[in-house]
Amino acid sequence: MASGNAWSQAKTFVNDFLNGLDMMTAQYGRFGLTREYVGVVTFGHETQLHQLPTSNYTLIREKIDNLRLGGPSPLYGGLWLSVAGARC
Repeated sequence: MASGNAWSQAKTFVNDFLNGLDMMTAQYGRFGLTREYVGVVTFGHETQLHQLPTSNYTLIREKIDNLRLGGPSPLYGGLWLSVAGARC
C-alpha cells in the first residue's frame, strides 16, 4: 500500500504527465496532434473504474486527488478492468 511520500510522488508523476500532455497538444496541435485520452482505475480495498478514458485532464486530476488508499493490491483485477474500460 502506498502511503506518505510514495503516494505524494505518484500524484506528482501523474500531474507532471498530464502537464506534459497539455504542453505537447499546445505546441503540436496545429500539426494534427490530438489530445490523448486518460482514464483512472484503482485496485486495493476496491477494484473500480473511476473514470473512463477522457481528454479532460482537470477531471483526471480531481479523481486522483480524491482517491482513498488502502487494502491489498490485486493487480490482475486492476489490469483486467483497465482493459475493459479502454474498450468502452
